[in-house]
Amino acid sequence: MGKYIIKRVLWMIPTLLGVVFIIFVINELTPGDAALMSLGTNYTEEAYAAKVVELGLDKPVMIRFVQYVKNIICGFNLGTSYSTLRSVRTMLMERIGVTVQIGILGSMITILIGVSVGIISAIKQYSALDYVVTTISILLSALPGFFLALVFVMLFSLKLG
Repeated sequence: MGKYIIKRVLWMIPTLLGVVFIIFVINELTPGDAALMSLGTNYTEEAYAAKVVELGLDKPVMIRFVQYVKNIICGFNLGTSYSTLRSVRTMLMERIGVTVQIGILGSMITILIGVSVGIISAIKQYSALDYVVTTISILLSALPGFFLALVFVMLFSLKLG
Protein backbone atom coordinates (compact mmCIF):
# COMPACT_ATOMS: atom_id res chain seq x y z
CA MET A 1 0.00 0.00 0.00
CA GLY A 2 2.83 2.39 0.87
CA LYS A 3 4.51 1.67 -2.47
CA TYR A 4 1.27 2.52 -4.27
CA ILE A 5 0.92 5.84 -2.41
CA ILE A 6 4.54 6.81 -3.13
CA LYS A 7 4.05 5.93 -6.79
CA ARG A 8 0.90 8.08 -7.00
CA VAL A 9 2.58 11.01 -5.25
CA LEU A 10 5.53 10.80 -7.63
CA TRP A 11 3.15 10.79 -10.60
CA MET A 12 1.82 14.14 -9.35
CA ILE A 13 5.06 15.83 -10.42
CA PRO A 14 4.77 15.21 -14.19
CA THR A 15 1.02 15.74 -14.00
CA LEU A 16 1.41 19.16 -12.37
CA LEU A 17 4.17 20.09 -14.82
CA GLY A 18 1.90 19.06 -17.69
CA VAL A 19 -0.99 21.15 -16.36
CA VAL A 20 1.28 24.16 -15.83
CA PHE A 21 2.66 23.72 -19.35
CA ILE A 22 -0.81 23.50 -20.92
CA ILE A 23 -1.98 26.62 -19.07
CA PHE A 24 1.21 28.44 -20.00
CA VAL A 25 0.78 27.54 -23.70
CA ILE A 26 -2.89 28.55 -23.67
CA ASN A 27 -1.88 31.86 -22.12
CA GLU A 28 0.72 32.32 -24.85
CA LEU A 29 -1.78 31.56 -27.61
CA THR A 30 -4.49 33.91 -26.38
CA PRO A 31 -4.75 37.11 -28.36
CA GLY A 32 -3.45 40.27 -26.79
CA ASP A 33 -0.19 41.66 -25.59
CA ALA A 34 0.77 41.69 -21.91
CA ALA A 35 3.05 44.69 -22.40
CA LEU A 36 0.24 46.69 -23.99
CA MET A 37 -2.17 45.59 -21.28
CA SER A 38 0.11 46.83 -18.51
CA LEU A 39 0.97 50.09 -20.30
CA GLY A 40 -2.57 51.14 -21.14
CA THR A 41 -3.44 53.31 -24.11
CA ASN A 42 -0.89 56.15 -23.85
CA TYR A 43 2.59 54.78 -24.43
CA THR A 44 5.64 55.37 -26.58
CA GLU A 45 7.55 52.80 -28.59
CA GLU A 46 10.47 53.13 -26.15
CA ALA A 47 8.16 52.47 -23.19
CA TYR A 48 6.69 49.47 -24.99
CA ALA A 49 10.14 48.03 -25.78
CA ALA A 50 11.26 48.56 -22.17
CA LYS A 51 8.09 46.86 -20.86
CA VAL A 52 8.63 43.87 -23.18
CA VAL A 53 12.17 43.46 -21.81
CA GLU A 54 10.99 44.02 -18.21
CA LEU A 55 8.32 41.33 -18.54
CA GLY A 56 10.74 38.98 -20.28
CA LEU A 57 8.55 38.74 -23.38
CA ASP A 58 11.59 39.12 -25.63
CA LYS A 59 12.83 35.64 -24.62
CA PRO A 60 11.73 32.41 -26.34
CA VAL A 61 8.65 30.68 -24.98
CA MET A 62 10.47 27.62 -23.61
CA ILE A 63 12.97 29.78 -21.69
CA ARG A 64 10.08 31.75 -20.18
CA PHE A 65 8.34 28.49 -19.24
CA VAL A 66 11.44 27.08 -17.54
CA GLN A 67 11.93 30.38 -15.70
CA TYR A 68 8.26 30.37 -14.64
CA VAL A 69 8.48 26.81 -13.27
CA LYS A 70 11.75 27.63 -11.51
CA ASN A 71 10.14 30.68 -9.87
CA ILE A 72 7.17 28.60 -8.72
CA ILE A 73 9.30 25.79 -7.28
CA CYS A 74 12.00 27.93 -5.68
CA GLY A 75 9.92 30.64 -4.08
CA PHE A 76 6.23 30.19 -4.87
CA ASN A 77 6.62 33.25 -7.09
CA LEU A 78 3.63 33.18 -9.45
CA GLY A 79 4.68 36.38 -11.19
CA THR A 80 2.98 39.73 -11.57
CA SER A 81 -0.51 40.35 -12.84
CA TYR A 82 -0.39 42.16 -16.17
CA SER A 83 -3.61 44.03 -15.49
CA THR A 84 -3.05 45.19 -11.89
CA LEU A 85 0.77 45.05 -11.82
CA ARG A 86 0.58 43.37 -8.39
CA SER A 87 2.07 40.08 -7.22
CA VAL A 88 -0.22 37.16 -8.01
CA ARG A 89 0.80 35.47 -4.75
CA THR A 90 -0.27 38.55 -2.77
CA MET A 91 -3.58 38.69 -4.59
CA LEU A 92 -4.17 34.96 -3.90
CA MET A 93 -3.31 35.33 -0.21
CA GLU A 94 -5.76 38.23 0.12
CA ARG A 95 -8.58 36.03 -1.15
CA ILE A 96 -7.70 32.65 0.33
CA GLY A 97 -9.59 33.26 3.58
CA VAL A 98 -12.92 33.89 1.87
CA THR A 99 -12.31 30.98 -0.49
CA VAL A 100 -11.73 28.59 2.41
CA GLN A 101 -14.84 29.89 4.20
CA ILE A 102 -16.98 29.35 1.10
CA GLY A 103 -15.50 25.87 0.60
CA ILE A 104 -16.16 24.84 4.20
CA LEU A 105 -19.70 26.26 4.13
CA GLY A 106 -20.42 24.50 0.83
CA SER A 107 -19.09 21.22 2.18
CA MET A 108 -21.17 21.53 5.34
CA ILE A 109 -24.33 22.23 3.34
CA THR A 110 -23.57 19.33 0.99
CA ILE A 111 -23.00 16.94 3.90
CA LEU A 112 -26.13 18.13 5.69
CA ILE A 113 -28.35 17.73 2.63
CA GLY A 114 -26.66 14.52 1.46
CA VAL A 115 -26.92 12.75 4.79
CA SER A 116 -30.54 13.90 5.26
CA VAL A 117 -31.55 12.71 1.80
CA GLY A 118 -29.66 9.45 2.33
CA ILE A 119 -31.46 8.80 5.61
CA ILE A 120 -34.84 9.56 4.01
CA SER A 121 -34.05 7.20 1.13
CA ALA A 122 -32.95 4.46 3.53
CA ILE A 123 -36.01 4.78 5.76
CA LYS A 124 -38.51 4.97 2.89
CA GLN A 125 -36.74 2.41 0.68
CA TYR A 126 -38.56 1.50 -2.58
CA SER A 127 -41.26 4.13 -1.98
CA ALA A 128 -42.24 6.93 -4.34
CA LEU A 129 -40.30 9.38 -2.15
CA ASP A 130 -37.17 7.24 -2.47
CA TYR A 131 -37.45 7.20 -6.27
CA VAL A 132 -38.05 10.97 -6.44
CA VAL A 133 -35.12 11.73 -4.12
CA THR A 134 -32.82 9.34 -6.01
CA THR A 135 -33.83 10.79 -9.39
CA ILE A 136 -33.28 14.37 -8.24
CA SER A 137 -29.91 13.41 -6.72
CA ILE A 138 -28.76 11.76 -9.95
CA LEU A 139 -29.89 14.72 -12.06
CA LEU A 140 -28.18 17.26 -9.80
CA SER A 141 -24.95 15.27 -9.71
CA ALA A 142 -24.96 15.04 -13.52
CA LEU A 143 -25.20 18.83 -13.96
CA PRO A 144 -21.92 20.75 -14.10
CA GLY A 145 -21.17 22.86 -11.05
CA PHE A 146 -20.79 26.08 -13.01
CA PHE A 147 -24.28 25.64 -14.50
CA LEU A 148 -25.83 25.15 -11.07
CA ALA A 149 -23.89 28.18 -9.83
CA LEU A 150 -25.34 30.32 -12.63
CA VAL A 151 -28.85 29.05 -11.91
CA PHE A 152 -28.48 29.83 -8.20
CA VAL A 153 -27.06 33.30 -8.91
CA MET A 154 -30.04 34.05 -11.13
CA LEU A 155 -32.46 32.58 -8.60
CA PHE A 156 -31.13 34.38 -5.53
CA SER A 157 -30.18 37.69 -7.12
CA LEU A 158 -32.83 38.25 -9.77
CA LYS A 159 -35.85 36.38 -8.45
CA LEU A 160 -35.38 36.64 -4.70
CA GLY A 161 -33.52 39.96 -4.58
